[in-house]
Amino acid sequence: MKKTLAVALMLGLAACGEEPSLAPVAQAAAPKPMAVAAVVEPQKVDADKELAQRVMRAIDEAKIHGIDAVVVDGAVTLWGTTSTKRARLRAAKIAAGIEGVRAVENRVQVVAGS
Repeated sequence: MKKTLAVALMLGLAACGEEPSLAPVAQAAAPKPMAVAAVVEPQKVDADKELAQRVMRAIDEAKIHGIDAVVVDGAVTLWGTTSTKRARLRAAKIAAGIEGVRAVENRVQVVAGS
């Protein structure tokens, strides 16, 4: 019996001397990389927004103030107020001369003192 106990004690001590391997546990716990298809779209330029900016810039450069432009499918609608009929008509003519403008609807109101 002493012999069996001595063998068991030696096997136990021998097992304690080995460092445990964590590789199987680490492999199981590590997240698996996923294949992700990245779709990168180039930034879309809103053509109507860009056209409205060009119209507004041209009207501002002509020193006509108080007018805003909204563009839908190339059709420009002018909004706001101006103090003269001449400025109202001039704003519409400027808008119509911008490349890409298909139509102009002039809703600018003439208000004295605006």
